[in-house]
Amino acid sequence: MSKSNLTIIAYQKRTESLINSYETETNHNLSTYRNWATFLEWLHTKADHLSPSTRRQYRSAVRYYAMVKFDIDIATVYPDFLKSSHSKKRVQETFGKRTSSLKAKHINFKSLAILFDVLTNSKSQYSEFIIHMISASMIWGLRPIEWLDFKWQKDSAGKTVGIRVLNAKNTNDRCHGDTRTIRLSDEALTSFGKSIDVFTHPYKLKKIFNQLKKEATQKFQASGNPVSKNQLTQKQYEEAMATYIRYEADKYLQKARQFLGQLYRTNPQLQKIAKKNRITLYSGRHQFSANAKKSGIGLNELAALMGHRSNQTATQSYGRKLNGRVGFSVVADSADVARVNQFNAHRPAAVGFDFNTKAAPGMKH
Repeated sequence: MSKSNLTIIAYQKRTESLINSYETETNHNLSTYRNWATFLEWLHTKADHLSPSTRRQYRSAVRYYAMVKFDIDIATVYPDFLKSSHSKKRVQETFGKRTSSLKAKHINFKSLAILFDVLTNSKSQYSEFIIHMISASMIWGLRPIEWLDFKWQKDSAGKTVGIRVLNAKNTNDRCHGDTRTIRLSDEALTSFGKSIDVFTHPYKLKKIFNQLKKEATQKFQASGNPVSKNQLTQKQYEEAMATYIRYEADKYLQKARQFLGQLYRTNPQLQKIAKKNRITLYSGRHQFSANAKKSGIGLNELAALMGHRSNQTATQSYGRKLNGRVGFSVVADSADVARVNQFNAHRPAAVGFDFNTKAAPGMKH
């Protein structure tokens, strides 16, 4: 399974940090296989004191690093590596349930109204960004990072009819392809045109991300051009720059999340909102899923719209029909649906869903 450059960088940094802690604590130098085995044992002894999320992160990073650096398959030689000796019940009693399981997989619109009111009156650079991110994702269903590189789709007359998206998790074989196309339904285009916010929010996000990309490119170029020194080929240099820009975008998103978390901790209005109803940058995507299910579209089309390879992902991990709102304005590209159909041809139809491709109902007003 391939990894994105950012994932590889994260794995390397995480593992090297653990190695530094190991060497400091034990005075061992990790330079031989024997020492590597000792390092694994040292880390494994800490398993019961780590949260499930931290253990998963450590295990993935160290496994990948060991294979690449030392050609060691930890899953084979140490199958129980970083598995807790405690029962699942005891682990949950100690660390609580996973944070994601405590959050509602949809948007509480009363909470959203309060949040947007607070953000509108905030002077933070992240306030407007968060408003547009949540609003745009409810309509189009993108992951936050996917707004970095989306492109407008136009018809033969030059009219904007949708967007084209780079599938963010395709490197992990979790998407149906490199890209997906999301189009506004004919009814949405005919009845509402640009009078609704289907274009406004993406436009604002593109403007913010374009400025971020410009600044990141300037910072990257300021470090010198290794192509002229024959250190990298032009293609390698461009790939390195793209990775750096994505890294800066991820940092910006993280800072926006931190700002949002700070608001929930300090703002009197937001403090009253139950934790499960707190809105995140990802909430818009969950509501998109709930609205899609409410509209009655097939699972394969929903997978195509959300960038999933499996048509079961949205049913298991995203907003439910019960929490959907009437009115769904987008349809999937037929080529995207065809790929999803091919990937899921062996799966039995789920109760309550139609696997046949059909256009999503137009937005009701």
